[in-house]
Amino acid sequence: MVRRRFIMTLGFFGLVGLVIALLFNSGSSDKLIGAGSTFAQPLVQRLAQDYLTSQAGGSDWSASSASVDYEAVGSLGGIMRLRDVEVDFALADYPLSEAALKDVDSFQFPIAVGSISPAYNLGSRVSSPLKLSPDLLAAIFTGQVKTWNDARIVAENSDVVLPDLAIQVVFRSDGSGTTQNFTEFLSSSVKGWKDSVGSGVEVKWPVGTGMKGSSKVAEQVTKTEGAIGYLETGQAKRAGLKVAAVRNAAGQYVLPERAAVLAASQTLAIASGSVASLTSADAYPLVAVVYAVVKTGENIRSDREAALRFFNFLFSEGAGRIEELGYLPLPQNLTADIIQQWKTRFGQGKAS
Repeated sequence: MVRRRFIMTLGFFGLVGLVIALLFNSGSSDKLIGAGSTFAQPLVQRLAQDYLTSQAGGSDWSASSASVDYEAVGSLGGIMRLRDVEVDFALADYPLSEAALKDVDSFQFPIAVGSISPAYNLGSRVSSPLKLSPDLLAAIFTGQVKTWNDARIVAENSDVVLPDLAIQVVFRSDGSGTTQNFTEFLSSSVKGWKDSVGSGVEVKWPVGTGMKGSSKVAEQVTKTEGAIGYLETGQAKRAGLKVAAVRNAAGQYVLPERAAVLAASQTLAIASGSVASLTSADAYPLVAVVYAVVKTGENIRSDREAALRFFNFLFSEGAGRIEELGYLPLPQNLTADIIQQWKTRFGQGKAS
């Protein structure tokens, strides 16, 4: 009898242990870890909350193991962290080459379009948005133009009284897709930029203060009167910073408003990231595509499937939230093609 009770007791605790194990392991395939772009950080963090709520059936509860953890370490940092077995995806503001994708055993696809703004702090001294041409931006970011009332800035802003205030340049010090897009824009628009500063995720800036991550750039510009930096437009606006109207290829000064970014996105070869000549007078010229980079290896199949479920949710349910945050969702025909490519490559229904 004692032996029977002992066995029953062991059985009871074994059953409890099994239940606890099942509870704590349920949904483990939906625990995602991502890293990369600070440009896209607000997007992925907001969509992650919506995704987890949907996974929980609309309730406030979700399995303790279900999560989407994203570390904003810059596009280059995110790509490098794909070598970590714990990291399931990276986000970058530029497309990787075939060689780079092969190196990290991954594939990529676009998820959204955003814009980059020259964001500045002149306090209450100037209320109207400044107008800045690519040549003038290049002169500011190389230290050739040192004060806000310099004749070159006055010439493009004759209707504004500009202060006699030193310009404080702020740039990204880490490997950044925002830097890549900003410097590529200047390389293609300004004679001599390519040979002097060049373009890339990291460049040697002639002047200024380097900050790690978009949030630190925004913080530095916000607290420094006379500062100017480059930021994802939504992040700049949420930080309370003014953004400039940038002169496009048609010679028009355009603010990064939705219609202007949409006009520019029509010329984007989004799958490859190349930008055609922005000849439209309505187009804002500084746009960027956000790419997801996901591992292909068969040994991480369940992790990849979980990542694709998250991005499938972003495509199917996230368009409104994407616009609310200041980005543009991809056209539906393009997202349908992307999902079909997943199914062709990894099997029918793997991304659903």
